[in-house]
Amino acid sequence: LSKVDDEVMPPPESHKTLKPAEIALLKRWIAEGAEYQEHWSFLAPTRPAVPTTAGVTANWVRNPIDGFVAKTLTASGLKPSGVEDPARLLRRVTLDLTGLPPTPAELAAFTRDPSPAAYDRAVDRLLASDASAEHFSRQWLDAVRYADTHGIHIDNYRSIWPYRDWVTNAFKQNVPFDRFTI
Repeated sequence: LSKVDDEVMPPPESHKTLKPAEIALLKRWIAEGAEYQEHWSFLAPTRPAVPTTAGVTANWVRNPIDGFVAKTLTASGLKPSGVEDPARLLRRVTLDLTGLPPTPAELAAFTRDPSPAAYDRAVDRLLASDASAEHFSRQWLDAVRYADTHGIHIDNYRSIWPYRDWVTNAFKQNVPFDRFTI
């Protein structure tokens, strides 16, 4: 507060300077032990310890993420849901990954296959589908404000569809994020 660095905040051209009373208040706050926490983006990432699942009656714990979920459920006094029936399970995962319900043929094939690998195959099939790529690319296109027209005042068509198709194909090909954004 009393030393001027190379980067003065707020910048002088903003014409917003701290008043002497505000500076005194900040100095008093610091002298009284103001807590300062480094911004999370400047901290080095650390890998958290995976919670032990000893004592947890969750036979569904198969990976580290499940361990974190089990710990939170236990701390909250909650229990995990039971095993879902195959038709409802396929409906949920299909809606999550494609935004569409499964077809009657997909439901019939899934419910006929009682093997534990049936779910994994269904997820792989859905992730490889055009519908999945379109579903996830739509969320990206919403974030970048994609539109086929200029908007309400200049509502004429513009040829921006190649970008939409490129984004959808990038999701379908599982292009890494760093290559996708450059």
